Amino acid sequence: MKRFLGVMLVTMLAANLAACNPVLKGVGDGLLLATGIGQAPLEEKATNPNFGYLKVSSGPEALFVLGFREHGREAWFGAGPMALTITNGVVTSSAGIGDDLAHHVSAGPAAAYFNAGLHTLPANQPVQLQRTRSVLAGIQQHTQQYELVLVREEQVKVWAGKRLPLLRIEERPVSSQNNEVTWPGAVYWVSPDTGDMVASEQWLTPTRRFALVPREAQKLLPQPEHDQPLQAVSLTEEMRLSNVLRSDPRWQQQPVVAVYSQAKLPQAKRLQRGLLIDIRMAEASLNNADQRAVLQRLHAQIQALPVAGRWALPQIDPYWLDASPARNPVLAAGDKLVPQMADAPVTVITPNGVICKQAYKPQLSVRDYLTACDVGKVSHGVLVAANGSVNQLALGLWNRQPTPSVDPGAVIATPIKGLPVAATEELAKLWWMESLQ
Repeated sequence: MKRFLGVMLVTMLAANLAACNPVLKGVGDGLLLATGIGQAPLEEKATNPNFGYLKVSSGPEALFVLGFREHGREAWFGAGPMALTITNGVVTSSAGIGDDLAHHVSAGPAAAYFNAGLHTLPANQPVQLQRTRSVLAGIQQHTQQYELVLVREEQVKVWAGKRLPLLRIEERPVSSQNNEVTWPGAVYWVSPDTGDMVASEQWLTPTRRFALVPREAQKLLPQPEHDQPLQAVSLTEEMRLSNVLRSDPRWQQQPVVAVYSQAKLPQAKRLQRGLLIDIRMAEASLNNADQRAVLQRLHAQIQALPVAGRWALPQIDPYWLDASPARNPVLAAGDKLVPQMADAPVTVITPNGVICKQAYKPQLSVRDYLTACDVGKVSHGVLVAANGSVNQLALGLWNRQPTPSVDPGAVIATPIKGLPVAATEELAKLWWMESLQ
């Protein structure tokens, strides 16, 4: 009954995730499945499932949910019919991902070591293994002989650039029956203490490889007292952004979370330095004293900015970030998360180089904020939304187009005479980067 409830729970979760965004965008030759190090009780996995990723070599990811584990067997569920069965770390069946592995049987002396733990293999002494696989709903069957060898202990890169000392086990093909296509061998990396399968390179078909790698350790910050307002957090150790967001559910309720990272500092400094050079060059080419004064004032403001590197975050849902590793940065000690309140002011950079802040009001448009800051007729502008997305604005009578809504903490910049057109967007980005510092 517990297993049935666990499967129902994670299947419903996978269905809900599939409804929110497409979790599978294609299947190719290179597949990646992620799972955890160590094993939790079935009851824990049924109520707090782990997540894995099925990654196509071209880049898109798909989300799988670990349904249950019992007696060394794991069931992973994806969107629609997608499913994988993993027994003692080895994929034994697949569904819904093409050329499905329908039946997988292991025999020979080495088969027992998968149950006992591959760390118990004798070092550098080949042990015989036979695998019989059926694909395409059992229509095609392949039987092949292998040698299983414990090769050495080596440092293996796992999550967030960390490395673990693991035993390398190689499964080397010996022969196949009836001149069938040789199914390549596998490589397993196991814990030298427990034999847990930490990582591997295996094959779903003779041409379709995937790698079993560990998910990141779900290391969270201490839970705060919720009767206190949510405060900015400075990290004291390296952590994934998704793990920080999970440390307090209130992060996920914020309209925007600003993440300032040392990794983004070089980009911010280049932006600041480029703008200062553009302003000096424009100032030297102007004869109008008033315009030169505008640029001098703007130069002083930019030079005085405490440059910080802010990430543009498309989402603050930790589970969305888990499924999009490229958008889920590893934050370093000293990086900071800052909550942005729902009434954060809107910043307008006027053609005179004035930084004008206006109280946010949901009914106001871009034009309303410009009018409130005494900005007259302009034909172009840039809006950087609170999450960092950039929108070009067409505001003149001759080119006017509908403008996007303005959210709290947004930055609107208008062209400043003498500066290159590209500088308008750069100004908006730089003030957005510093807006919550």
